[in-house]
Amino acid sequence: MSPNAPLLGRRWQPLSVRVNLQPEALSRDYGVLQLFEGDPDNGGRLLATRQVQGLSGDGSTTEEFTWRPTRQGDHVLYARYFGGNHPVVMQIPTRIAP
Repeated sequence: MSPNAPLLGRRWQPLSVRVNLQPEALSRDYGVLQLFEGDPDNGGRLLATRQVQGLSGDGSTTEEFTWRPTRQGDHVLYARYFGGNHPVVMQIPTRIAP
């Protein structure tokens, strides 16, 4: 997975969260991509999950989620992909205005 630039959004407004998956992290068959608000290993809240088709060769894929933040301030979203030899986790910093 490759990092995204910090996201800026507004409270209660839909925010597009894009996660770019690189072929070295992907299974050739399929995997599962999850999006969390907060660290999934420390009680983070699961926002979305989806199955992702695997890739081969040099291709990559971008998956998009929509998140509607309910609190203003700084947040860290986590994207976690299962499908290769081990889970891959990426942090996505966000700043939510009122």
